[in-house]
Amino acid sequence: HLLWEGGAVIGTGASPGPLVIAPGATAVMDAPTRILDKRTLRIEGDAQWLGSSMRVPMNSAGRLMVAAGGSLTLDTFKSTASFGCVADPCIAEVEIAGELRMIGGGGSFATSTPLLLSGGVLHVEQHDFATADLVVSAGTVEVMAPGTLTATTVVLNGGELRGTGSVAAAVSNVGGQMRPGASPGTLSIVGSYTQGAAGFLNIEVGGPTAGTNADLLSVSGSASIAGTVN
Repeated sequence: HLLWEGGAVIGTGASPGPLVIAPGATAVMDAPTRILDKRTLRIEGDAQWLGSSMRVPMNSAGRLMVAAGGSLTLDTFKSTASFGCVADPCIAEVEIAGELRMIGGGGSFATSTPLLLSGGVLHVEQHDFATADLVVSAGTVEVMAPGTLTATTVVLNGGELRGTGSVAAAVSNVGGQMRPGASPGTLSIVGSYTQGAAGFLNIEVGGPTAGTNADLLSVSGSASIAGTVN
């Protein structure tokens, strides 16, 4: 069991290895500020983030990785969980191949490169989860009301985006699956929606009323749909 209550995790040498929360192990991160300096924090077990910030120093790099089979819960009832640079230039990266779930007040991941979902599930169930950009190559982004996913862009190269909450972003479905609703329900995009030739939009229809007995994708901006509608 790891209890991270403050201070810095610093990599030394030319190629420092990751700090690994191994399968079966647990970690609790509970401090006003934590520093990740020239190091990767790789979660293969179970970790709980009790709000507050994790920062990468200027002229450094830090990476947060939730590996396949690992889970990270953002428990933000006390304060918003935030991740990003102390100051530019800096490299702050997040990749999710396992499960990230947010409960409580909210999360803000100001990454210097797009947050990458390469498998597993990103759950947004309550309040707001914000990141600069989100790129999905595999896995599931589930946004359930009253939750909101906020980003500049959301790109689905694969995987799926589903749920009944709101996505405040320009959404580009290049080759993924869009599944609004929850048998049935409404997924709201506050922004634009573009679907390419390899993209899929999946709508369940059980009656004539959209959002009540049929799924609804509500788009506040422009919408352009190619590819497949099921």
